[in-house]
Amino acid sequence: MGNTFEHLNADEVVSVEANTFYNLDVSRTFKVHDLLIAIREYVNADNTTKI
Repeated sequence: MGNTFEHLNADEVVSVEANTFYNLDVSRTFKVHDLLIAIREYVNADNTTKI
């Protein structure tokens, strides 16, 4: 795939290499929506715009 940017919808499934997001509570395969939630929880930004 390379280092290009690709817009993903919230319901798309992503698979990453192990330990890519070692500080976040996501597995190797997840939906984009789940990653956004994990990022918000990690930075304690629960009051931000809803997904």
